[in-house]
Amino acid sequence: MKNIEFGWSESVSPVTQLATPITRASVKTAAHGRPMVLTLWRSNGTGLRIQSKMHDLADRIEVGVLNFTRVDSLGEDDLAIALPAAFDAPLKVTKLVIVEAGTTVESGVMLESPDGKQIVVTAGAGPYTLAIRGIIETPHAFEPEYSIDNYAPVPLA
Repeated sequence: MKNIEFGWSESVSPVTQLATPITRASVKTAAHGRPMVLTLWRSNGTGLRIQSKMHDLADRIEVGVLNFTRVDSLGEDDLAIALPAAFDAPLKVTKLVIVEAGTTVESGVMLESPDGKQIVVTAGAGPYTLAIRGIIETPHAFEPEYSIDNYAPVPLA
């Protein structure tokens, strides 16, 4: 079986970056209202930007994979959002994977605070969009590419 992993070009794992405490988030949406970019911000001013990249698996089958980039400034048109203090602690990270056309695809993450609050981010239903739950509550904020029940959770240390 083929595996498509998260997009990441740094030497430190994106999972390690995701487990780092966060104090705020920023979201950039497209004209249609769906999120396109999410950045998770730490108290030191650095952020982890999350976007979805499409991968063709077979004829007429494409799936979104999360891509991560470290950043140190807000993007243009980003909406900054304060997060509950519960996320300013080491976070439990769970990968959300989809199996499609004989390929295992890393398409989402769930971050959980010590008190059980969750942030879920997956590739969105539209190309290059994200589905975000636990940060913003708008009509198109959480429209995942697949039903959330179809994602297999993979707990990480």
